Amino acid sequence: MLLSAEAFCENAVFFDDTSFIALHLERNGIPLEDTIGSDSFLFNGAILPERRVGATGRTCRHQMDNLSAALGLGSVSVPGPRDAVVGLDLSDDLRLRVKTNLTLDVGVFTKVFSVKLRVDGKTFDIPLSRPDVQIEWVGRGEYLVSLQPFVIQALTKTMAGRA
Repeated sequence: MLLSAEAFCENAVFFDDTSFIALHLERNGIPLEDTIGSDSFLFNGAILPERRVGATGRTCRHQMDNLSAALGLGSVSVPGPRDAVVGLDLSDDLRLRVKTNLTLDVGVFTKVFSVKLRVDGKTFDIPLSRPDVQIEWVGRGEYLVSLQPFVIQALTKTMAGRA
């Protein structure tokens, strides 16, 4: 099964030259090595709503040198995720771990970000402000987002298609 996840902005996010966001998927509490991803922002700027801010499976350092003058505010080009091959079944607990200093409070985190999860070509857009999305606040700037309901939905559709 191919898996990837991305973090998107629901509202504008301002960053400075110390800002970062790191994402990875965990199956049953164990990090999936191929999904570890991070983005470091090495200048001051902003990312506008509906723009990607981070993704799994790759590491990026965003610098002013990499921007063209035509990009403008909110046009930091954050690359998409790399898919990871992962074996999952209905009993697996899949979570997205997010570590960031862009927001340190879980209430702000849920209002500012959304997650796009891809499971074998099926895409789930998940606003974190949804009441059915379970988020564990691990500590300042560290969150665990439960993706279990979406994995079950994807696996159920896959199994129904095979029958």
